[in-house]
Amino acid sequence: MNIKQSFKLLAMFLSVLFVLFPLQKAFAEVMDHTKYQMDWSYSKSKKKPIRTELIKTADGKIAFCLNVDLKSPSGQDLPEMGKVDINVYRVLLNGYPQKSPQELGVSDWREAHYATQLAVWNALKQIDINDLDFRNKNVEKVTKDIVAKASASDELQEITMSVTPTEEQEAVLKNDFFETGLYTVETNAKSGTYKVQATGAPTGAKFVNEKGEAKTEFNVGEKFRILVPKQTPAGGFSFKVIGKLTKLQGIAHKGTPTIQLEKLPIDGQI
Repeated sequence: MNIKQSFKLLAMFLSVLFVLFPLQKAFAEVMDHTKYQMDWSYSKSKKKPIRTELIKTADGKIAFCLNVDLKSPSGQDLPEMGKVDINVYRVLLNGYPQKSPQELGVSDWREAHYATQLAVWNALKQIDINDLDFRNKNVEKVTKDIVAKASASDELQEITMSVTPTEEQEAVLKNDFFETGLYTVETNAKSGTYKVQATGAPTGAKFVNEKGEAKTEFNVGEKFRILVPKQTPAGGFSFKVIGKLTKLQGIAHKGTPTIQLEKLPIDGQI
């Protein structure tokens, strides 16, 4: 008996993205900043120290500056513009607060935060980290590590999903059921679930995980196979995978001529 997968991929996302602020609506965010002491890098081309502040939204999410030469917000309501530059997004995934200070190799969140901010500005070509005279070796190392990892990353903000194998599978009789091999749902989503829905499946057909447990909904990372009762006449059917997946994004907010653009990254708390 053949169990047919009649398409390479039919992925209808019930919830395509979990974003900090859904892109189908316009949002604004009130942001404010807190100063902290630093004298950790000096720009030779700008002839001045490079400084930043801790910027947070009203609900505690950390934001980063997109323009090194403008002021930080002080309670202004900044409208959303959309997704951030992909290079900035990759910096954020490899920097603070997605990575803890300890994961980044430092004990002080300020060093982790400052290094991430430098990497963001470097990605936007606001500064060049090779032009900086670093006065804090921890910051120098973390900044360069974040930049290197972001440069090597191929992570996308958009969700991708595929099912393998894509070719038709032949079910093999084992005890009371014909069994297919394992199917794998591959996705870059951080978390989520997916359902497998059959079209024209015979009575008694079921989807099971690697442990043989029958399920209607699987977690990201779980594989599945199809079981069909052995008394079923020869034939075939198709199925589709419907995902409800989540993936974090970075959102840019519009500033003013004197207040810089802000970007809301992935959730994080100090």
